[in-house]
Amino acid sequence: MQLFPHLWLPRQIQRKHKNRVASCVSWSMIKMFSSSRVKARCATQIANTWRCYQSKQENKFRSAATMNIASPIISLARVYLSRKRIVDQHNTLHRNAERHFSGRAMFKQTRVTVICRQITQQSSLIIADYPSDLHEIFRRYCTLGQKGNTGQMSLGNFLRLIKEAPNLTRQPTEGLAQSDVELAFMKHRGTNGKKSESHLRYDDFLNAIQSLAKQFFTAPFNFKHCSEADARLCTFLQKHLFQSKVAERCTSKLLADSCVGRADVVLEILARKAAAPWRGYKLRSGAEMQKKLSCAHLKQASEWKAAVSLQRVWRGAEGRSRTAYLAQDTYEKCVDSQTGCVFWFNKALELSSWTKPRSLAWLDVANPILMPDEHLLYEVKCRHCALSAAQRHCLDCNEFYCLACESHKGHLTSKINNCMQCHFQISRRAVSFAF
Repeated sequence: MQLFPHLWLPRQIQRKHKNRVASCVSWSMIKMFSSSRVKARCATQIANTWRCYQSKQENKFRSAATMNIASPIISLARVYLSRKRIVDQHNTLHRNAERHFSGRAMFKQTRVTVICRQITQQSSLIIADYPSDLHEIFRRYCTLGQKGNTGQMSLGNFLRLIKEAPNLTRQPTEGLAQSDVELAFMKHRGTNGKKSESHLRYDDFLNAIQSLAKQFFTAPFNFKHCSEADARLCTFLQKHLFQSKVAERCTSKLLADSCVGRADVVLEILARKAAAPWRGYKLRSGAEMQKKLSCAHLKQASEWKAAVSLQRVWRGAEGRSRTAYLAQDTYEKCVDSQTGCVFWFNKALELSSWTKPRSLAWLDVANPILMPDEHLLYEVKCRHCALSAAQRHCLDCNEFYCLACESHKGHLTSKINNCMQCHFQISRRAVSFAF
C-alpha cells in the first residue's frame, strides 16, 4: 500500500506533463498553420495586386507608345485632309465661277431661252420616228384605241389630249371650249391635200396646235429671241401640253433626247467652249507662278549653298588655326646632334617624326632643342626599375626613383627639376631672379 502512492503519483505527474506538452505542441501547430494560411492568402492577394498593377502599367505603356507612333500619322492625315478640303472647295468655287461666267456673261442667254429654241426646232421637224417630246406625245395618243397606229390621230384622241392638259379647259370663259378644239381639228385635217381624211397627221397636228395656241393667248408676246408665233407655241407646250402625266412619262423616257436634255447638252458644250480660254489662262498663270516659285527657290537654295560654303571655309580655317595652336604645345622641335636634321617629338604619344606634322599647318615650334651626344647626355635612371627617368630624390636615402617606383614613404623627398630647354635631362644649374 505504501508503494502505490510512490508509483501512481509520478505516473500522473508524467501523464499531465505529456498532456501539457501535447497541448502546447498542438496549439503551436494550429497557430503556425493558421498563420501560414493567412500568409498564403496575403501573398496571393499581394501577387494578384502586383500582377494587376503590372498589366495596367504595360497597357498604359503600350497605349502611350501607340499614341506616340500614331500622333504624327494622325497629324499628317489631318493636315492632308484639311489641305484636300481647301483644294476641293477652291476647285468648286472656280467651277461655279466658270459656269456663271460662261453661262451669263459669254452667251448672254438663259436656260429658258435655249429650251424654247429647242422646243421650236424639234417640234417643227416633220420626220417619222424622230425622238422629241411632241413627236412622242403624238405617237402615244395615236395608239390609244388603235394599237400599232403611230401616224394618225383621231378626233377623240385629240380632244383627250387637250382635256388632259392642265389649265386649258378648266375655265370655259377664259380657256378653250370643246367646239374650238373640234373646229381646229376639222380645219387642219386636210391641209396635206387630202380633204377626205378624218385623222390628223403630224404636220396637220402641229398646225392645229399652233392655231389653238394663237386662240388661247390673245395678248401680244414681246419675246426677243424668237417670233411671236414661236413664243406662243413654246409657252402653250411648256405650261400646258407638256405638264400632263402622259407627257411627263414621255419626257422621262426620252432622257437626253428631250428638249430639256438637248438644251442642257447645248449649254454644257457652250460652257466648256467658254471655259476653255479661262482654263488656259488659269493654267498659264499657274505655270508662270510655279516658274517664279521655282526660280525663287533655286535662288534661295544657291544663296544658302554659298553661305554654307563660306561658313565651311571659315570654320575649316578656324579649326585648323586652333589645331595648330594646340599642336604647338603638344610637339617639341629637336635637332639631331649627329646629322643636324630637325625632328618633331609628340609629348602626349611619345613619338617622333622627321617630317613636320600636318596639324602644325603654317605654324612651327619655337626654340628648337639641340639634342646632346651620348657622351654629353646627362640622364639619371630610376634606381629600382632602371627604365624610366628619375623624378624624385629621397634625401634620407640619397636615392633617385620614378613615380611608379615610389616606396620611400615617410622620408623627405624633393622633386627633380628638368632642363627648361630639353625638358628631359636633369638640370644642373638653378637661376634665381631678384626683383
